[in-house]
Amino acid sequence: MLCNPCGCFQIPLNWVELSIELSCRILFYFIFYLGTVRLQGGKNEFEGTVEVYLNGMWGTVCGSHWDNDDATVVCRQLALGEKGTAKHVPFSGLGLTPVYWNEVRCRGDEENILLCEKDIWHDGTCPQKIAAAVTCSSSLAPVFTPVRLAGGNNTHEGRVEVYHAGQWGTVCDDQWDDADAEVVCRQLGLGGVAKAWSQAYFGEGSGPLLLDEVQCTGNELSIEQCPKSSWREHNCDHKEDAGVSCTPLTDGALRLSSGKGSHEGRLEVYYTGQWGTICDDGWTELNTQVVCRQLGFKYGKRAPESYSEGSSGPIWLDDVSCSGKETNLLQCSWRGWGKHDCNHHEDVRLICHPDNDNHKLTLGKAPLC
Repeated sequence: MLCNPCGCFQIPLNWVELSIELSCRILFYFIFYLGTVRLQGGKNEFEGTVEVYLNGMWGTVCGSHWDNDDATVVCRQLALGEKGTAKHVPFSGLGLTPVYWNEVRCRGDEENILLCEKDIWHDGTCPQKIAAAVTCSSSLAPVFTPVRLAGGNNTHEGRVEVYHAGQWGTVCDDQWDDADAEVVCRQLGLGGVAKAWSQAYFGEGSGPLLLDEVQCTGNELSIEQCPKSSWREHNCDHKEDAGVSCTPLTDGALRLSSGKGSHEGRLEVYYTGQWGTICDDGWTELNTQVVCRQLGFKYGKRAPESYSEGSSGPIWLDDVSCSGKETNLLQCSWRGWGKHDCNHHEDVRLICHPDNDNHKLTLGKAPLC
């Protein structure tokens, strides 16, 4: 009886059995040893010089073109987090260590550094005399599912795609709302006004549908921390791909606050780093249509008095008058910033509506500032 990591085997009775056993041993070697990575010489387990196991020996990687995408793959492979920072260490302090690879070119989403493009050095030298090293995020910190935006007109918007088990895929828009969008924008490092989009607003994806029923509170640091379906469990198709926009906060940005969802509430405008309200003096239905259109809705109406929760911030605009053709509220006529004769009982409150019954209302809390 022979035992190894592939299992236990009877002593081979013929060459067929021997071939099977040898194949299993070779497969085990390639999976568990060839390309094994470790970090050496760091202050803790989350940093150090990158070493790979090849030809029965540990060796280093030349630091030429070594970047954060390469470092991220190493950190993910070692289960030390989903983000890595590329570092470089002089060879002078490493001793007689062979150099195996040069110019590693990872995309950043590979599961193993073996899957990255690279140049193999046959002479074992590195002209730059620097070795690749990394610093990984602590394993005690939340491990984030990689997220990206695709199909938008700029880097601040697009179809939400997440990375899992070696594939990028989309998110179904069931339960998708502005609280979910807030988390995605935060995870991507994008500030501003977060807005959820449904029904493949930014185009249909082509990969698998990976998540459904995402229900963030809006306070999570990563979509991974939100209640959601199990991976690949859904009842959707790509016509329901979820999207987000993370509109940068500039003077004149609008939001609806303190309502039952992001489609209703007190109208607030952003100016000089602070959200403030708009007085209802002279407010017309044409003004409402301009605002709702700017917020991504088709039409709207004034909210009833039951939505009259007060504000403690500044009153930024008064005497606003729109023709209805404007694409931005600041294109309408109004008094200067902060000039008014109102109090917060006169704050404008609106309810915006989608363009048809199939478009979901994007519910959620107003973004925090």
